Amino acid sequence: MGILYESVMQQKRNILIKRLSELNISNAQSGKRIHECDYEELKYELDFRLSVKLAQRLSKTPGSERRINMTITNVKPVTRCPKCLANGMVIGNRNNILFVECRDCNRRWNTYSKTCKICGKPNYFYVEGPCVKCYSEKHNTV
Repeated sequence: MGILYESVMQQKRNILIKRLSELNISNAQSGKRIHECDYEELKYELDFRLSVKLAQRLSKTPGSERRINMTITNVKPVTRCPKCLANGMVIGNRNNILFVECRDCNRRWNTYSKTCKICGKPNYFYVEGPCVKCYSEKHNTV
């Protein structure tokens, strides 16, 4: 059974490598070449790149702000480092994108912000919850 499993996993890897190559991606976010990545890394890389490509395409269409917020809620934020799997720390943001850094290996990556359920705008965190403005208004803090 081990030989069959390895054969199937290699075929799955080859499919993911082909799809990433079609997107002109030769290196993963971890810095490794895609041919050196295992199946899980390749699967993550393809999901992330397709999500980014979709968000970019939607941001160029009329009414895009509403569409991006609807799309982003379905994307699972990447909270762990793609290289060492340690928890990341948000170091900045732009629109719905968070800039995250690993405390252990200093690897940086981008992920999506969750949406505030009160106002519908990004909350600039990768966990559910209100944005700072809505939280302040609710708890009467400045």
